[in-house]
Amino acid sequence: MSEEVKYFVRIDISKAYLEIVGRANYLNCKAVGEFFDMALRRGCGAFYINFARCKGMDSTFMGMIAGLALRLLKSGKPGAVSLCSIDGRNLELVENLGLESIVKLENSCDVFNAREVLNSQTATKPEILSAHKSLIEANPANAREFEDIVKFMQREIERSGQ
Repeated sequence: MSEEVKYFVRIDISKAYLEIVGRANYLNCKAVGEFFDMALRRGCGAFYINFARCKGMDSTFMGMIAGLALRLLKSGKPGAVSLCSIDGRNLELVENLGLESIVKLENSCDVFNAREVLNSQTATKPEILSAHKSLIEANPANAREFEDIVKFMQREIERSGQ
């Protein structure tokens, strides 16, 4: 059983807000990817992710953020993803994976007032694969760390026919 997490979200015209309370990981982040997709479809060009109450994150969650930042970068919106109030181990993880080159790091956040809560659902194998491919695309030096996960997920997807 995974630790309880809550994802609070809000969309305000062209800005999307996500606040993480608890540990963000592959067991609970499926809806985050869906929220990013929906916000992009609605025309959001700026994303603010509040880490003030985030107790940790795994590579799948970080890969979802990387994927979002890369999509915005490719559409001509560099720096459109802001990681707010991120520090300690979470900041260390972002820096170790070289993600600070595709996101903005902000010491604090505006008031989020994000009160809609996303459901906690496990990410699918294709979503986990995509997240890890995004980490490698964001920083090719990450290939060494994640190539085994990518190969494993590709085999699992082929085997299960997803």
